[in-house]
Amino acid sequence: MTQPLLEVRGLGKRFRRAGSTVTALDGINLQLYPGETLALVGGSGSGKSTLARTILRLIEPDAGEIRFEGEDLLAKRGRDLRAMRSRLQMVFQDPHAAFNPRATVARAIEDPLRIHDVVPARDRPRRIAELLERVGLSSELATRNVHDISGGQRQRVAIARAIATHPRLIVLDEAVSALDVSVRAKVLDLLVTLQEQEGIAYLFVSHDLGVVKKIADRVAVLDHGRIVESATADDLIRNPQSDAAKALVAATPRLKYSPEREV
Repeated sequence: MTQPLLEVRGLGKRFRRAGSTVTALDGINLQLYPGETLALVGGSGSGKSTLARTILRLIEPDAGEIRFEGEDLLAKRGRDLRAMRSRLQMVFQDPHAAFNPRATVARAIEDPLRIHDVVPARDRPRRIAELLERVGLSSELATRNVHDISGGQRQRVAIARAIATHPRLIVLDEAVSALDVSVRAKVLDLLVTLQEQEGIAYLFVSHDLGVVKKIADRVAVLDHGRIVESATADDLIRNPQSDAAKALVAATPRLKYSPEREV
């Protein structure tokens, strides 16, 4: 049997807010397999973005275990953690805030190539051009400032930067929610194509089941820091069991069950 690429056991996280303690994650258990897309869905404050950031160690958990490729991710420090980060990448929600406002497209993509020493300096311009073409952008965009291109182009640049280090897992935190509908569909198609070509696993954070239905193999529903339901995307949409899942389905009135994944 295939071993999980990512395994989370008993993950917990609390925050202090306004003099009180808030439980953001409460005993989370999940598994993600190579080449699979697991969607994390839930309403505002459900804990899905906290979970995504904790898995990447952008937030440190208070309890639990995270294993990536069989290794204890929480035990990694310094050079070992940086080496593992090349195989774990993230695409954020806001393509405006994801980049240095003074960076060119080339610099934005070059950063992970340089930090993780993926490509020698002399070969980076060619590799940057290749990555831009992989995500459907002209290599001529390399000299443009990232804030002078469209939102859809910026998100494609963010994806190019994420795949630059040949990751095994990409976490996408509401990565298409800021895009208009037509651009969103194209970016989702791009993600599916890259997954088929590279075998990348996705942890896909979203509140929109219409988007999730397009891309996810399985869905985990979060509510108040707990996973309250887990199912295939089609089964969840057709027959939600938890109150949280029912609310998400009801909030997407255009969504109707179909055996095909469509938005």
